[in-house]
Amino acid sequence: MRFRLPHDSRGVRLRGGVGLSLKNGILLGKEWGNHLNKRILIAVVLIVVVVAAVFGGLQFFKPSGPERLRIGYMAAATYALVWVAYEKGYFEEEGLDVALYQYDNVGDLATALSKGEIDGCPLTAVAAAAFAEKAKLLVVAGNSTHGTGLACRPEDAAKLKTLKDLDGKKLATVLYVPGDIVLRYKLKQEEVNVDLLVLFTAADALTSLKKGNVDAALLWEPFVSLAEEEGLTVFLWDKDIYDITYPCCLQVFREKYARSHPDAVVKYLRALLKAQKFCEEHPKEAAALAAKYLPMVPEEIVYKSVFYVDPRLGRTRNPLDVNLYMDDLVKFVEMMRELSVLSPRASQRFLQRVDVSFLSKAMSS
Repeated sequence: MRFRLPHDSRGVRLRGGVGLSLKNGILLGKEWGNHLNKRILIAVVLIVVVVAAVFGGLQFFKPSGPERLRIGYMAAATYALVWVAYEKGYFEEEGLDVALYQYDNVGDLATALSKGEIDGCPLTAVAAAAFAEKAKLLVVAGNSTHGTGLACRPEDAAKLKTLKDLDGKKLATVLYVPGDIVLRYKLKQEEVNVDLLVLFTAADALTSLKKGNVDAALLWEPFVSLAEEEGLTVFLWDKDIYDITYPCCLQVFREKYARSHPDAVVKYLRALLKAQKFCEEHPKEAAALAAKYLPMVPEEIVYKSVFYVDPRLGRTRNPLDVNLYMDDLVKFVEMMRELSVLSPRASQRFLQRVDVSFLSKAMSS
């Protein structure tokens, strides 16, 4: 089709400022198609950009869900802070979705942590020191202190009053337990020779004692209180041989997780601080919550283990405490070094893996 133009016009400009080229007064169809295609392309690009911006904005402003956190534990009263925080909803208050995983012994718990099956857990100070460097762990807070005692059969109680009375006796102890380090250290200091039977759990140590396989057994809570309940005699507490605050369990995380999720670790510790306060103010109710995780242990035993203030000790038997007592931790590490549990290099490396910044933020926020 031909478009006639008046005079000598060389082109025409359409509405919107799009110019069409003319040749000899004829609007070329090919060029018209090119311009039309460009307009369509520009429109499509603009639509895509707008849609992407809208959906991107929706994603940006969409409220994020609770942060997932995997925590390991064992069936021991010293894990009560984690259980109380979970049962009272303190983790949820902090915006955390915490999943709890149970393990049978310290070795399994430490292995799960090193393999990345869990993100963190309360871990005995001995296991934390032994695995921290190799498994790339960080100690971020305390969890509990003390908590061990020496038990014997009632017929032997009259002749077992002090550590020296254990000379020549057979003694069951538990691997990776802080009380075991304290006991060995003091036995070495006082030059007491014993035949040690090293076991993996306090339940095994208690069974060995009841069967008469050993003369005495080192136990941790709730097995110390359970031994009393079953008629055995606790003839020495840790305070009787080492009256200094030593760590029972420490709050430990995989370093990779802690460094990449610092806010989650701080929130976790803040929830534990709330749980500690609740345990101190409502010990009976806290014991009932903790007992859910110890189905084979009577609630009264759980209460005596970590909530009851024992007049003989002037404190609870296994105090729940998120604080880190660095001076006492250093002394404890020196004990492990003197017993050759840790090398001088490993001792130094472990202490370098203690990071109090997470706890400081939790306590100040």
